[in-house]
Amino acid sequence: MEFSDLYKQSNGSLVRFSPSGEYVAVAVEHRLIVRTTQTPKLIHRVFGTAYTARPFIEALEWSPCGRFLLTASYAMSRADVWSLDDDTWRCTLVDEVSRITRAQWGLDATRVLTHSELNLRLTIWTLHADSASSRQYVQYPRALAVGADHYAVAFRQEAHRDVVGLYSSDWRQVGCVGVEQMREVRGMRWSPDGLHLCLWGGAATWCLAVVNLAGVVKRVEAVEDRLGVRDVAWSPTGQLLAVEGVDGDVRVLNHLTWRPVATLRGGGTGAGAGRGRVAGGVDVFVETPLDAQTPGLQQQQRAGGRVPSRFALLPTPATLPTSPDAPSSTTTPTTTTAASPDDPRPSYLSFSPDGTLLAQHSPLNPSRIAVWRVGDMRLVALVCMLGAVRMCRWSPVENSLAFVTGPPTVYMWGAGGGGCRLWDVPAEVVAVGGLRWCPSGEALAVVARGVFALAYVTE
Repeated sequence: MEFSDLYKQSNGSLVRFSPSGEYVAVAVEHRLIVRTTQTPKLIHRVFGTAYTARPFIEALEWSPCGRFLLTASYAMSRADVWSLDDDTWRCTLVDEVSRITRAQWGLDATRVLTHSELNLRLTIWTLHADSASSRQYVQYPRALAVGADHYAVAFRQEAHRDVVGLYSSDWRQVGCVGVEQMREVRGMRWSPDGLHLCLWGGAATWCLAVVNLAGVVKRVEAVEDRLGVRDVAWSPTGQLLAVEGVDGDVRVLNHLTWRPVATLRGGGTGAGAGRGRVAGGVDVFVETPLDAQTPGLQQQQRAGGRVPSRFALLPTPATLPTSPDAPSSTTTPTTTTAASPDDPRPSYLSFSPDGTLLAQHSPLNPSRIAVWRVGDMRLVALVCMLGAVRMCRWSPVENSLAFVTGPPTVYMWGAGGGGCRLWDVPAEVVAVGGLRWCPSGEALAVVARGVFALAYVTE
């Protein structure tokens, strides 16, 4: 892996690659800077926003076509659309009634969606070449999901029950569905093919439902632990749905009956898994310091200091090393050990690009990553780090999982005997807080405080 020079950015969560991967856009205070991915020293465009209230640019998104950029300043209740082809063109969207708290693109570059404070309304702005915009509204939205060809909006009815409206790409309502067992819709997610919608409930009714485009409820599944759903993930084909509960167990549903075909546990990521046994046939990678006698090693790792380390492959069956951030293995997994769905600590549940693997990173054991093989629902790899994993992401084109833990190091696990590898980022970086893959899979952005670098994947 080769690293570029370091470049400024003022919001690490707003480093964005274009859909084609040709450009990378970043926010530097009130300026929007677009660089070329292959040659980041080359600045393609610089847009100067009129945002005067800190933190200036609070949202940044590429349009689906990759020719426009959307920025927003929530402090000023304003959003702007910029053209990559014409740096003199700009469209400004201002909500005079209620403050904008979120802005995003619709299914194409002709529509921008803005959310108002207190969920009062969702505004659909339609952009025209000869005029600024025209507007539509959805009152009292509680959740929004953008699919392949449709939208889904959950909103509250007078009977204090949430229903979900299904809308076409031009925002014509094509259906409305309510789930009797679900009073509150906590989240929604479309399948990759856009044929099914998964929605799950809130604190009052912990359950999960799957509906189709016709608004027919295919299945309502009660959450066994009664503590709720933390995350869901669709397989690339839409034939499997992985549901992670607050207890850390993952239940995999099939697309024929929408019933669980497997429950994945024992990957060292669930409640009470601070120290456990791993069966044979599992690759267990443990990060170990090169000098275990280094004083204050754990504190240095948690503070983001550079700690020279390597990976050791444990023979299995094996007993996992104790995770300092995990709950005690002798504690019954209750609400005290099973993190709530609102746990701010990072988590990750996602299928690999070809759908053959499933990666899980749970806040119950933040220093571990489990990888399951979908074909036989078996655990194939477990990565145990010195510190908590801050972010992990699959490569968009191959079965490689990149992750960071705070120190200025990028880690990567690869399928097919690739094992675990690590690379130190440039010495000027003190700590790494996040990463983002280029859609082509040839590079990833490594984000640190105030700066970022591009890492190019080499053979």
